[in-house]
Amino acid sequence: MLIKNSWIETAIKIIILVLVLVFIIGVVRWSCSNSNLAIEETTKNAHN
Repeated sequence: MLIKNSWIETAIKIIILVLVLVFIIGVVRWSCSNSNLAIEETTKNAHN
């Protein structure tokens, strides 16, 4: 039982770490795409 519980705990920790990493990467990509869109809009407005 102790071995199974430790396995479950390590698996949960790994899953949480992966989810956190995916979340951080998604936020970074989302913010980068938003900043790129904002830059494109400002350049378009400047040209107009």
